[in-house]
Amino acid sequence: MKVSVVVPAFNRESTIISCLDSIVNQTYKPYEIIVVDDGSTDKTVSLVESYSKYDIRLIKSQANRGAQSARNQGIKAARGDWIAFNDSDDIWLPEKLEMQRDVLISSGKYVCAGGGIKNEDGEKTKIGLGDKNIVDYVDVLSLDSYIMYPTLLVNKEVFKKIGLLDESIAAYQELDTAIKIAQYYDIVYLNVPLFIYMLHDGETISKNRKKGLEGIRYLFNKYSQDIIRITGKHGLGAWYEKIAANYGKGNWKYYMYCLKSVMCRLYEEKRR
Repeated sequence: MKVSVVVPAFNRESTIISCLDSIVNQTYKPYEIIVVDDGSTDKTVSLVESYSKYDIRLIKSQANRGAQSARNQGIKAARGDWIAFNDSDDIWLPEKLEMQRDVLISSGKYVCAGGGIKNEDGEKTKIGLGDKNIVDYVDVLSLDSYIMYPTLLVNKEVFKKIGLLDESIAAYQELDTAIKIAQYYDIVYLNVPLFIYMLHDGETISKNRKKGLEGIRYLFNKYSQDIIRITGKHGLGAWYEKIAANYGKGNWKYYMYCLKSVMCRLYEEKRR
């Protein structure tokens, strides 16, 4: 397996070296590492250029177009037959690629993901662990899975089937990618930590409430028909909860609007 690792980066001078070290130090070595700088204005580019432990392929973008655009540039540039992603502020655990390689070879599947460890002020909490070894379309649409970019290892053929990543979505980008993949492929899931999700003071999408609101609204509208048709009340309940978590703080009116619009769609489906 020739694994191309794609790392989107924007103003990550404080974390990019730790990220790259964790990739280089894998027990199963990657075929190549591609860092796509998304218009950084700090020392990110110079740090990557001076990185001497591995021959990094650096792609520079003059403008800040977002992480999805950077990932797409990496996917198109990848020479390997498998693509893995890591965020420039996260750290892979040493056996991440080796464990995924072994399970993908033995299962014959095209996609693998897994759990992680959230590190917040030194407090470490396991995240994304469950009891499913295979995640399918229903699981993802029902929000019963926890797919995170730093755990994804995907055969390049998958992107020929689903196309490139959606660059219009402001947040919940990995959920959108998981939904697109799961429409056609089962996802092998390792219920062990594969990376460390580092919480820090720098800017991140997950801390931007406005982007979170835009992202969950975009996804809900994009997949509402399948959510209703495939997951039923269970899936709808999970999405209501997600919407409430994002819109409930000061915007219950929009939450109720979403709830009402979905119930109207359900009513219309029953009439048909």
